[in-house]
Amino acid sequence: MNILIFAHTTDYGGAERALLDLALLLVPEHQVSVMFPASNGVLVDKFREIGVKCGVIPIELSLPAPFKTLLKLCDPEIEGLISHLKQSQYDFIICNTITTIYGALISRKLKIPCITYAHEYLYGEPDLIPHGCSEEFYLDAISNLSNHLLCASEYVKSSFKNQNKCSVLYPFTPYQDIKTDYRSNLSADPLNLLVIGVKSKRKNSHFAITVLKALRLRGVLINLYIIGSENSGTYKLKQQTTIRDENNIFILSHLDDPYSIPGRNINLVCALSEPYGLTIPESLSRGIPVVSSRCGGPEEILPSELLYDMNDIDGCVRTIEHIVKKYDHFSDLSRAKYLEVAEKNNIESRRVIVNQAIESAFQNYQTSPIKNDFLNLESFKKVITPPISFDQIIENISIISNESPFPMSTSQVRSLVNAEIETPGSAVMTDIQNFDVVPFGYSANMEHLYKNGLGLAVELLANFENVGKQYMLAYIILRLEELRKTKPDLRVLSLGDGLGVDSIILASCGFNVEYIDFDKSLMSKCAELNFKAVMSNASYPLVLSILSEPSTFYDVIISLEVIEHVADPKAFMKYVSNLLTPGGLLFMSECFDGIYDKWPTHLYSNEKYASILPVLAAPYFKLLDINTHPIGKPYLFSKNLTDKIEENPLTFFEDPIFFGSMGNGQIRIGF
Repeated sequence: MNILIFAHTTDYGGAERALLDLALLLVPEHQVSVMFPASNGVLVDKFREIGVKCGVIPIELSLPAPFKTLLKLCDPEIEGLISHLKQSQYDFIICNTITTIYGALISRKLKIPCITYAHEYLYGEPDLIPHGCSEEFYLDAISNLSNHLLCASEYVKSSFKNQNKCSVLYPFTPYQDIKTDYRSNLSADPLNLLVIGVKSKRKNSHFAITVLKALRLRGVLINLYIIGSENSGTYKLKQQTTIRDENNIFILSHLDDPYSIPGRNINLVCALSEPYGLTIPESLSRGIPVVSSRCGGPEEILPSELLYDMNDIDGCVRTIEHIVKKYDHFSDLSRAKYLEVAEKNNIESRRVIVNQAIESAFQNYQTSPIKNDFLNLESFKKVITPPISFDQIIENISIISNESPFPMSTSQVRSLVNAEIETPGSAVMTDIQNFDVVPFGYSANMEHLYKNGLGLAVELLANFENVGKQYMLAYIILRLEELRKTKPDLRVLSLGDGLGVDSIILASCGFNVEYIDFDKSLMSKCAELNFKAVMSNASYPLVLSILSEPSTFYDVIISLEVIEHVADPKAFMKYVSNLLTPGGLLFMSECFDGIYDKWPTHLYSNEKYASILPVLAAPYFKLLDINTHPIGKPYLFSKNLTDKIEENPLTFFEDPIFFGSMGNGQIRIGF
């Protein structure tokens, strides 16, 4: 068969080694090609060494922002690359890791079966939590878009609902050629703890520092080596070592053979979640004992006496002390355990698992067609190419301007938009002067500006193709697509949508949308003309209406970059809450720290709320999620089920994304 593999990175770590092992199982029987996100890297070189053809498709990881991948796949450049892939007549696709979804989506376009090789247990990955949808929805998407799933362990397999679609392929090739005399270090000093692997939050490496301190205070003279590439846990690790000023800690970025450090070594796994743990069989093969947290995969390899509960300092320290007292015994036990694992995962048995998975994928592809609309790319195409054109909006602004004190021709509107692109804020400043408004202060004149000015309309049009705005809307659409699976008749209120472009896109995605802006403003009249233009040309009915007052309770309210213009944000939050059904969703973003020349209608009185929107929302809403691209745009809340404040309404302070954003926001305004 002609097999195409999608690799998620060009680096070389555990998941990448597992992919290379998988390719080595396939190469003798199949023609194999690999698509990488870049042209150079260690993994690329290793695939070329085994004679595999390598190509490039420039798409980033799908986590933590899957909506970015969905937008990228709608890019004409990527669509052109996909068309080129059709010419190679591939029979089969394999996607490496669940951190990507584009390979599975491309397999639908090529109309060929697909296997996803899953190495992650998503619920335990702090750095990979999807934003814009739940973990359950993301995993369901992977399962629905794949014809079969190879899982790195039973632990990983357990995260998927459809177990019949899964099989387990441990990411492990026996080290048949290891000649190391594992007994040579049994009596050697010093005594060392080894923590090996990328320094991510999931690996929880800093826990080992406390373990080391506890052991030394109990009289166990031991050193600690933390070895691995820099990642999301690096900062905390450096802070911990700096504060504690410990002489027996060695933090290294890389060693060709970390197991060769002289002395009696113990591999310590501190992880919060470990799908398999390739360092475990590597250590066992050398007679190096392994102590691990009960974090998933290691529990399928190690005996219970070598496991401790996550972050249980007492249990971890006592387990290590037990090994130190009987190091020779546990070293022999480790080697014996390795031989047991190696026999279970010999090359022949692994090749059988892979062949059975391919056969199952083909059978599922033929008998159980995959629903192409589970992640509907057509909705995301509308974000990039809205159903209304830039030119149509310019014409409509010009038409409505005839009702204002300052009428404009289409050419004048176009000139204002170009000037706004060149000098942000220029259009609104023209209104500020025309309506005699004092910038940054709410007044009757500013209300007059909102009602009869069109500078804000020009500002919005100047950002018509803004990438950050596209990400915001794609984030919202992904979550609404998830919600629609269980609640198909969503009622959506678009509150303060200006020209109504977001409302138009959402309605064209099949959502029931009602629009409200400043009562009877010229902006809302522009939106009305935009709606009429789209609805008259649509080939399918759109449920889209413009209101001056809310008509009902809503399942979803969307309010982007509105609240910073409001004189009383606290009252506004209560007003929005009163419009939502219990448990209803609120997508809201703010620009409270926007006291800049380009934003003269942002209110100084609101500056103090910079990046603390979840605090304002706390009496009425629970924080569900924070978009990270762009950060905090939007926040996602759900309305509290009762009028009472929840038992612990301040849980958002435990969210590192919120806490970091709040700190940065307050620093920007000077506290």
